[in-house]
Amino acid sequence: QPEFTELTPPLGPRLGETTVVAFGTGFINIGNGIARCRFGTTTVEAVFDDSASGEEPVLSCRSPPWPIAEWVPVEVALDGQVFTKRRTVLFQYYGEFDVASLVPAGGPKAGGTEITVAGVGFFMSGIYLNCFFGDGQLPCSIDVQYPCYKAVQAVYYSPTRATCVAPSMPDGGAVTTPYPVRLGLNGKFGQSCPNSDTSFQCAFKSGLQFTYYNDVFVARVLPNSGQVLGGTRITITGRNFRTDLTSRTRCIFTRCTSADVWISGNTVGQLKAGKSVCSGTIISAKADGVLSSTQLVCRSPLASTADSHFSMVDVSLNGGVVYQRLYGPTCTDGACPVMFFYYALPLISALVPQLGPETGLTVVTINGVGFMGQKTAATPTGFKNTVTRCKFGEKESSTTTTGVTTPVRFITDSSISCVAPPQPAFDERGCGDAPRPACMRVQVSLNGLDSDFTLPEMGSVYTYHRQPELTGAPQPSAGPTTGGTVITLTGKGFAPSGLLRCRFYVGNYQNDTVAVYLSATQVSCPVPRVPDEQLVDIAISLNSQDFSPYILPKLFKYFPAPKVFSAAPAGGPAESVGVAFVKGEGFLDTQHVKCRVGTVISVGIYINSTYIKCLIPQAQPKVYSTSVLSLGVITPEILPDDFVAQSVQSQPLEVSLDGQIFSSSKIAYTYYISPEVKVIAPSQGAKTAAAVVAVLSGSSFRNDFGGPYCRF
Repeated sequence: QPEFTELTPPLGPRLGETTVVAFGTGFINIGNGIARCRFGTTTVEAVFDDSASGEEPVLSCRSPPWPIAEWVPVEVALDGQVFTKRRTVLFQYYGEFDVASLVPAGGPKAGGTEITVAGVGFFMSGIYLNCFFGDGQLPCSIDVQYPCYKAVQAVYYSPTRATCVAPSMPDGGAVTTPYPVRLGLNGKFGQSCPNSDTSFQCAFKSGLQFTYYNDVFVARVLPNSGQVLGGTRITITGRNFRTDLTSRTRCIFTRCTSADVWISGNTVGQLKAGKSVCSGTIISAKADGVLSSTQLVCRSPLASTADSHFSMVDVSLNGGVVYQRLYGPTCTDGACPVMFFYYALPLISALVPQLGPETGLTVVTINGVGFMGQKTAATPTGFKNTVTRCKFGEKESSTTTTGVTTPVRFITDSSISCVAPPQPAFDERGCGDAPRPACMRVQVSLNGLDSDFTLPEMGSVYTYHRQPELTGAPQPSAGPTTGGTVITLTGKGFAPSGLLRCRFYVGNYQNDTVAVYLSATQVSCPVPRVPDEQLVDIAISLNSQDFSPYILPKLFKYFPAPKVFSAAPAGGPAESVGVAFVKGEGFLDTQHVKCRVGTVISVGIYINSTYIKCLIPQAQPKVYSTSVLSLGVITPEILPDDFVAQSVQSQPLEVSLDGQIFSSSKIAYTYYISPEVKVIAPSQGAKTAAAVVAVLSGSSFRNDFGGPYCRF
């Protein structure tokens, strides 16, 4: 009696037709067509097979149909009559099952993609649960190329779900060929589902095909930066994209931490040593379109965090299940892998200047936070591969609108500069009272896309104005070459500004000084130092850059600084005003001549180029004795509120031709105490006696100023 120990496979559909192999010992061939297998009570023919060298002979038979899904005992009889009696070998009949879908429906041709098979009627059949990739009647091998099929082990999860890992693409196949995928519960390709046999009730479906594709490489993303809010339309360049897989194409973004990449310097955006991938959250976005095998378009998804950060970019052609992280071989914008920079919208805090002429071309520095530079040979620390753009209202700062080759420049991460385009100075939508000046909100797009401009309400206001006009001569209209004279300019169109400037055209160069706003028609500013005597032009700017074309031509005269040689008299009483004739050189009749004694400025009268008459101010109040006041002839002196007392001593006497800048000759004028006469002897004489000598007695007499003199 033979020993029957095992049946392979031990299960099959209740429709029958499963070819099984019976293993045991003592199997012999009594005669062709004699041996039998019995499934429950149904007997079928068995075939003796001893072709395996060194192995025990086996019997093979085909399971008969069975009315229900259940376990049945299997027996064998070598003579077709006497069956083994152990009844320990069982065969499992299972009912109909169906496969509805598989996800993903594609993967790299090297295999390795885990797919999920969905359907009904699955059960845990262990090693006999298989996925079959391909078609044909034979399994793929060295000798058998496509059409053929490859079988891989599947993993059971539930009656409606199983998974398996796709094998490599069959030899002889092509990436353009869709490969049918089947699920088998008993390891038999012919009894897998879907099946051409209609009795299996699991017909082929269009979604049950697996598409292989070549390895996907990424070489560039343009632009390579966008808002953390997502929505930036980017173009990815690479290799082996598939237009027929557009619906399954995904753009993958893996967040990089500061431990993964450099965030500053010449290697900004590059992986640090020892890092091959980024370690942060992975997000994805469906491709908007695959344009060709080398180019696709998608929109950046909402970033995983609100802070600015780099993300590693990849492309998946199977719905994001597999992303290969293959780059190059050359990455257009620098080192591989390709990175995308997520940024928080820049904040604009201030504009310098805040206004400019309607002719435009003002270089406006935009201060704020969150700016970044474009990577160029000149700025190796930049990262972006697109230009930054600025808008003033609805008008962009561009080469077309400004005529400037590079109208927008990166300065630091807290400032950029933009050239203001020309715009009318007045606008009905402007700000302020009529006529309304054109007040434009400045917007910035860091990646150059229209969709990524900052919101208008977040921008600082830039005001356009008409150029101011200067009219009439400056006051004063002359000053020394040493500079420092503060002149007042009259005109129209002036506006308060911290950048108000006067410009003096001195020879072949210009010299600017800070101006002070007085009113809409007046400003003041100091004149600069010049090398020699000359007439200069003067212009005005409201923003320190754009100077009005309406200049004052040759209306301010520079003259050599005057020099004082002497004064006559060289002194006088401190208690009263006086007059001194100042001798010197370089005197001019400027209508602003002034004299200064000590610290007190007084009237000066031009006489000629070498003489000026100076009014000497009183230095001390008059003091009268009680006896004098008692006579009632003299009243006590009442001094003005602005009277400045000075010491009774020598004080420097200087002159000024512009009323502001005085000479520095240090000529002394000496104040002294007024002499007091107490006694005169004789105290009378004949009115015709001219030779009578009177002797005066008193105090504070002196003879160092050419006197003394007596006056009767």
